[in-house]
Amino acid sequence: MKDLHEFEQNTKFQTVIRTSKDLFYRYGIRRVTIGEICQKANVSKMTFYKFFSNKMDLVKYLLNKIFDQGIADYNAIMAQHIPFREKVEKVIQLKMEQTESLSQEFLQELMQNPDPSIAEIMDVKRKQTFQIIMDSLVKAQKNGDLRKEIKPEFIMYMLNHLIEMTNDERLNAIFANPQEMSVELTSFFFYGILEKKK
Repeated sequence: MKDLHEFEQNTKFQTVIRTSKDLFYRYGIRRVTIGEICQKANVSKMTFYKFFSNKMDLVKYLLNKIFDQGIADYNAIMAQHIPFREKVEKVIQLKMEQTESLSQEFLQELMQNPDPSIAEIMDVKRKQTFQIIMDSLVKAQKNGDLRKEIKPEFIMYMLNHLIEMTNDERLNAIFANPQEMSVELTSFFFYGILEKKK
């Protein structure tokens, strides 16, 4: 993949990124062509290929940016000087905002993408994200915000299992859309089935 740092301030590059992200989110990765991206972004294919060798290079770049932004947003919430419960509520709100424009096709393609390079990015970023979440939960436990007896390994297992559950067709059928399911799973992880304290 090309080193794209030199292009990141380029207006046409930013337009290609915004446009492709919008199209992928709405229709999934497979259905969107380079031609459609170029037409919608009002750039030539020559301009596209100046930035990316192919569509998969674009997808990999986008995934890295999306995950990195999500991690930065999560860390910013966790760095705030507010009670842990409020941090959890902000994380759930962030999750809702991050997923509200995602289509079912896009999410399924990410979770079940046969392309090894996409699967590798998803695996690396998921592990990185889980470690960051684990670190913040361990810190919260030390501060008395979580039960002292809960094992961090159990937390990691449950997080992994919740992610795997998003591929279950029966679970998907319960919810109106992937966003609702994502928010419910996040809420369930943090709050269980008991009414939240006011």
